[in-house]
Amino acid sequence: MKIEINGCSIHYKIRGMGQPILCIHGFPEDHEVMLNCVEPMFEKVDGYQRVYIDLPGMGKSTTSEAIQTADDMLAVVQQFAAQIFKTEKYLLVGQSYGGYLSLGMTVVDPNRVRGLFLLCPCVKADRRTRTLPKRELRQKTNFFINDEEKESFSDFLEMAVLANEDTWSRYKKDILPGLLRADSDFVDTYQTNGYELSFESDFEKFTYDKPTTFLTGKQDDCVGYQDAFQLLHSFSHASFLIIDDAGHNLQIEQPELFQDIFRKWLAKVE
Repeated sequence: MKIEINGCSIHYKIRGMGQPILCIHGFPEDHEVMLNCVEPMFEKVDGYQRVYIDLPGMGKSTTSEAIQTADDMLAVVQQFAAQIFKTEKYLLVGQSYGGYLSLGMTVVDPNRVRGLFLLCPCVKADRRTRTLPKRELRQKTNFFINDEEKESFSDFLEMAVLANEDTWSRYKKDILPGLLRADSDFVDTYQTNGYELSFESDFEKFTYDKPTTFLTGKQDDCVGYQDAFQLLHSFSHASFLIIDDAGHNLQIEQPELFQDIFRKWLAKVE
């Protein structure tokens, strides 16, 4: 499905009926990374409408001259939510940069957001200011890699904490396709010039009292986990979790824990 916003053709998918959940992927992936980790939770759970968006310039969504900054990007996602959900309140599930945008949406209009689930969220846009742990490759199982896959496998290892056949298979299915589909020119320009929200400092100043979960990886050297804990006082009903043996791709390295924690957040929302 597609919708036109600010000159961008925004691609999205909808699954199920009921209470709306907007799922926002990281940068520069696409909706597949969210769909493939979130949908298994709803195989036996009804009553939720899951909406998976491709951000401008990523996946099957196009961009436009209107998208120069993170504020522009956020405005597109807000307009998307307004058009899809109308006046109905919704839940937000954000991964990495999608978590950053989810925080931005909550700061701007907290009354619309019924709850937040943030998976390895970016909290500080400027990587130079992040507190990052040292990543360790805790497990690497030997398995066959085709010659055509060597470059992708090398990229996979740069972020992996657990490198085995399961995590490599999930990476190829959930993450790699979105990375390959992204508009590389837009991605490079945006990351250099427009990645940070103008009001990022407000993350530590506002207050939010709806069910919130921060799920972070102990070995995540992309966004880390310590910066998220600086927001502890902004969220009066939040759980902050650090998972060992997990990096930035926590959902594929610790899928059972991810699913269990996600279900507990849903139960808390109810």
